[in-house]
Amino acid sequence: MNKKVMRPQDYTLGAARDYKRLLYEDTEKPRDDLETRSDIALAELAATVHKNAPGLISSDFELVIGWLKTWKLHDRTFKRSSPGTKHVDFYNRLEELKNSGEQKDLQKRAYRKTLWSRLWAMLFGVSLAVTCILFFSSDVAWYWKTASLIVTVFLFIFSDILLENGIKLYKEQDRRYILASIREAESVVELSDAGLFGYLPGTSTSDKSYSEAEAVERMRKERDKLTDALYRDSGEYLSMDWRNH
Repeated sequence: MNKKVMRPQDYTLGAARDYKRLLYEDTEKPRDDLETRSDIALAELAATVHKNAPGLISSDFELVIGWLKTWKLHDRTFKRSSPGTKHVDFYNRLEELKNSGEQKDLQKRAYRKTLWSRLWAMLFGVSLAVTCILFFSSDVAWYWKTASLIVTVFLFIFSDILLENGIKLYKEQDRRYILASIREAESVVELSDAGLFGYLPGTSTSDKSYSEAEAVERMRKERDKLTDALYRDSGEYLSMDWRNH
């Protein structure tokens, strides 16, 4: 790894604190003006990371991140902390999300669209039959045949547009539900139950070649990819202090 990936001045406390830097430009010692125990400990940790990170491999970084996450979460209070009921509680929460006002509203709107689509499709079928009769009749003027054909095409297009809009609303309903479910999850098991790893190749137990070890490994890789994406903030969108902009 190239040590220039991070410079000493890149280790900052972030927008949520007053201090901007942890280290001087050319030293691995904490700044002298750090006052709180947390800031000093963070500066020492940053110095250690800066010194040793070039010698680590990719899996080592994930291991260290796991250690830090364990420390971060050890005294955190979760919504579902009881081992005996948390699975049931999460399932009930998913049911609440599924039956929420927003979900029901989207479902009703989608149903109305598809219902109207079916009604217009029935009219299209009648119009198509009439048009066929008119076209095979020699006693009907050409402009009536043309008008009937235009009406038939219009009915088909209008029915198809309504059906497409209804399908889009159903897809929007599903998308909002799965995103709300993922945001509600507090653990890997709950994320899996919410569908985060759904349809990931090699993780379905219905596959003939299913292997639990390989499935877990695929899920680990997917987790690492997702966490990498969350921390790849090239524009510092989440790190920037938008209150001062």
